[in-house]
Amino acid sequence: MIFHQAYAASDHTRPSVVSLFTGTYPTNHGFWHHKSKIKIKKPNPATVMPNDYKTILVNANPNTFFIFADDFDYSWSKYPEKDPKYADCAYYPAKYIFNKARDFLKEANFPDKVLLYIQPADPHSPYYPLKKYPDLFEGDKYKDKYTGRNKSKLCDLRWDENLSKKTYAEIKNLKNRYDAEVRYLDEQMHLFWEFMSKKYQKILFIFTSDHGESFLDHNDAGHGTSLYNEQIKIPFVIIDSEKRFGKPRGLDVLVSNVDILPTIAEVVGYQKELEVDGESLFKIMNYFQKWFPLKKNRIIISEVVHSSEIIDVDTVEDGKVKEILKY
Repeated sequence: MIFHQAYAASDHTRPSVVSLFTGTYPTNHGFWHHKSKIKIKKPNPATVMPNDYKTILVNANPNTFFIFADDFDYSWSKYPEKDPKYADCAYYPAKYIFNKARDFLKEANFPDKVLLYIQPADPHSPYYPLKKYPDLFEGDKYKDKYTGRNKSKLCDLRWDENLSKKTYAEIKNLKNRYDAEVRYLDEQMHLFWEFMSKKYQKILFIFTSDHGESFLDHNDAGHGTSLYNEQIKIPFVIIDSEKRFGKPRGLDVLVSNVDILPTIAEVVGYQKELEVDGESLFKIMNYFQKWFPLKKNRIIISEVVHSSEIIDVDTVEDGKVKEILKY
């Protein structure tokens, strides 16, 4: 199932991933940035699993996952700055992350029932695709600069830089680097899918993202700055060996990453009522297939708090502004 109208609950990692894990919008879970206090931690994908499931979390971007790590039987989330082999990388590459997932599955003796959450950091700024991949895309005159985080002329373009100084060629090169990382992740995903298909006959596979990326769309770059489609519209694909969603096809029904937790809960038969903002995709699909009246007016929400990373709300004197920032 390919959902063509899928959106993230926010435009950057912290609030969006917590929305994915808790099925709630950022306003309700409260985790906007590193100074926030999360209001909702459970239930999450690990805690809705029946007791006979093993749960594994492997993540290349530690921004958020310390919150949920203790709920998983196996969890790993690190930056590579202290790893001599990857010290020049901002994040561990996808191959390393998928190998780590394989290691955990082996350590758990390849359990019959397992929840496996993997979050690679490819593609993500700063864009340092591994060798051979940049050569697949035209116009990358900086392809000899991929050896270090601080060696590129285009290191980590962000919304608060002076974008007017960036040339068309520089933006084109950034896009090529981004595409090269997408291509690299594509290949690693395919290899891991082949590996899992040999180990397990029954698989429910969900592929999505926590946000998108701007390349001077609306005079912006990176993510975490707007709710335009380039930052919140996300890939959303489900492969179900049990064919519970019917025949393979693409759909235009509105979905959000807050729908993932209730969907997983329904798949495993979680009995308690979930207080979430999302809906099970099985329920949405039933509407869409007219087993029940089609909800043509479903509304989903994406939220952002501007400047939340740099403003300490406790120092703001204006009461109205302070309340907005806390909200």
